Amino acid sequence: MEIRVRKAQAKDADTVLNMLGEILKLHHDGRPDLFNETGSKYSKEELLDIFENPSRPVLVATDEQDDVVGYCFCIVKTADTSALKNIITLHIDDLYVDPTLRGKNIGKFLLDHAIDVAKEVGAYNIDLNVWEFNKNAREFYQHLGFSTMRRYMEIIL
Repeated sequence: MEIRVRKAQAKDADTVLNMLGEILKLHHDGRPDLFNETGSKYSKEELLDIFENPSRPVLVATDEQDDVVGYCFCIVKTADTSALKNIITLHIDDLYVDPTLRGKNIGKFLLDHAIDVAKEVGAYNIDLNVWEFNKNAREFYQHLGFSTMRRYMEIIL
């Protein structure tokens, strides 16, 4: 299977919305106290706006028929306080690969392209967050060289 990565286009919106639903299900299964069983992170209109926003690049992995098999949502950020150095960070907001195609380096391929985007915008680093319950994602990111920068902790009342 030949995989290509390109910027998301309007024709990809329905597939990406379905994939976002799969991510929601994973999060609901891991933390049903926080995540609804159904819903959507974005409306189709919001998603189309994101696809056009240069500070929110969305990469899609496609197969030979140009069908989307994965995505990587990115956000270009800068420090929002004078206490932090004014660096550019590429934040990975969401990454998904079709479950039937996992283990075929598609996620790595998407992240390799995200690194290219980060370099294009002059980013100092790439960051992301991963839910503690999502062991597979944590191991995937660690395998690719990501390390824990900080912890986001909670106490449930």
